[in-house]
Amino acid sequence: MPKPDNRGYYRPEVGGVRFIVGHKSEVSEGEARRRLEAIRDLFNRQSVCSPSSPDSDWHSTALEIARQLAKGQAPIVSPPAAEGDDPITEYVRGRVYGYRVEEARKWMPDVGIDEGLYREEVDSQREWLREEIQRAIGELQGGVVQEAKQAAPSNLDPSNLETRTFFTALSAYQDRLKKVGKRDSDGNLSTRVRHQIDRVRYVKEHRKSDFPLWQLDFAKLEEITAYWANRPPTRKGNRCSWEHSHDMLKDWWGFLTWLDKDPQWRWRFPDRADEIRRTPVRLPEDDVSEAFSTINKPTYTPEQLATIVEEADDFGRALIALCVNCAFGASEVGQWSTNLFTLHKSHPHATAIGFRSSDKHSWITGNRPKTGVYGEHLLWPEVAEAISPFLDGRSVFPVTKTGSRWYRTHSSNPQAKFNGWWAKLVARAKKKHPDMPKYPFGSLRDTFPDIIRNEIQGGGELASLCLHHGSTTNDDLLNLYTKLPFRRLFEATEVLREKFLPMLRLLK
Repeated sequence: MPKPDNRGYYRPEVGGVRFIVGHKSEVSEGEARRRLEAIRDLFNRQSVCSPSSPDSDWHSTALEIARQLAKGQAPIVSPPAAEGDDPITEYVRGRVYGYRVEEARKWMPDVGIDEGLYREEVDSQREWLREEIQRAIGELQGGVVQEAKQAAPSNLDPSNLETRTFFTALSAYQDRLKKVGKRDSDGNLSTRVRHQIDRVRYVKEHRKSDFPLWQLDFAKLEEITAYWANRPPTRKGNRCSWEHSHDMLKDWWGFLTWLDKDPQWRWRFPDRADEIRRTPVRLPEDDVSEAFSTINKPTYTPEQLATIVEEADDFGRALIALCVNCAFGASEVGQWSTNLFTLHKSHPHATAIGFRSSDKHSWITGNRPKTGVYGEHLLWPEVAEAISPFLDGRSVFPVTKTGSRWYRTHSSNPQAKFNGWWAKLVARAKKKHPDMPKYPFGSLRDTFPDIIRNEIQGGGELASLCLHHGSTTNDDLLNLYTKLPFRRLFEATEVLREKFLPMLRLLK
């Protein structure tokens, strides 16, 4: 029996769960110990008699009873919440309750129950349920129940039906993502996983009402999928973007795939589900573009960058130059480990790739955070000197004065710090130069690849290499250096340095 915590509560742990078995001012240590022993005994019995959840050592019903014991209450198996007054819903509620009671009596024969509801479950007839389900399906689907009877009458067996609801399944999937989703070095869920959780929430918010999962047949599946494929209106009244619709459909189908494969859920894809259209519609406004437009992503010229750099301090100048030199955005520069910065050292494989290197050269190497694709960047000498004072043991280059990272992976807007800092910097430059355009911080990522593509022969391949496109990793040096033209990228970096001299001359 642990001693009371700082607030005076007895909080022992059983089966990975902490229970409050009383406060020292309200219950004696003996009473608290009695409650704890009852919980331990229940846990041991349910561990032997019933399978627990894959995410917990406790059976859900046993955990409910244990929490009652922790409060000193007489244990009782609570009935499921009533979700309707129609005969089918009541019958299903009774069956679920009967299952709970049967499980609980394996561990605690004298556990309290709702006699009325339990008796209804015991006395109900399976044939009656089958007839009621057939009638309900006939009403919902326009009388096609006879065809369903002939095709697969076993599907109407109550033991094969998933009685839990659609909303319950969505919530369970969100919980699953939170438990198994990819996490960053700080232990926070990745941006991708948090967006998945949000999109599952959107599916629930856009449904007017819940329904039992056994009703999620081909027709309803097609209806929900078509809703997102047709790009529903946003709160502003406009149709949602093609990209948002695409992402929603991808994560919606990801949820269904999990539901279909998880053995704890008795729902499977209906026949011909793969024929349902899952591509967002295209709208006329999607193709609107400016006349004579030849540039997809606007970027600053080297001269404009020099004007902005003039408004920054030494760290800001080094940050801008680093992003331009290596085609980094907030995600890259904000997460790239400083252990992968190598200053004033010859390339270790210079001979193999045919590049003349010396200790005057500096490098950044590694896998791009979002894609995991390996890349290498030759730093201009001015950039290497500018960043050198800030490689002072920090984990990443951009950190606050207190050592916190600028890029907040657990935030809904991880690059907010970059955006705010950049907006103020551009605003100062615009005061002196009113014609200065306002491009986002991410435009720095596209500046160098854009010039490579337009100034160097075969620059498209080098621009792609600079941006870490593809699926290459650094596990096989022979494969890496024989298939990717890093030598040409390094040579192009040296040749194009002159283009950026207006900015580089301002670095210290």
